[in-house]
Amino acid sequence: MLEVIGFLGFYLISWWVLMQIFRLTTYHAYFWKALPLLIGYGVLVGWLMFWMRYEGGFFWMLLFLLVSFIFGAVKAKRLGTQMVSWGEAFSDNLPNITEVVAKSALNSLFYYIISAIVFFIAFSSSFLFFYNK
Repeated sequence: MLEVIGFLGFYLISWWVLMQIFRLTTYHAYFWKALPLLIGYGVLVGWLMFWMRYEGGFFWMLLFLLVSFIFGAVKAKRLGTQMVSWGEAFSDNLPNITEVVAKSALNSLFYYIISAIVFFIAFSSSFLFFYNK
């Protein structure tokens, strides 16, 4: 029971830190600068999971990450649609605001998906490397 609680705590803390890194990588101006940080964090989480002997939770971690990434993408898409509708309210005063907001929301969603894939690959490959070493 304590191992399950420890694993869930590990997941929640690593997810919170990951979302702080995603605040950088989902913004197009910082994506390439923050990408090494994201990859390094993925490797660190994979190593910590191996070091803490959560080998049995590897597939659970992959499942939790996948579900969390999907919910995050759906939330980002919903917020993007909401931002576009807010932009339409100001379209009389600011021409082309709808297009700018829609492009920004789409770029953020694109960088979110790319960041999720990069972290997923970095985490899983580092864990499997240390596990099979």
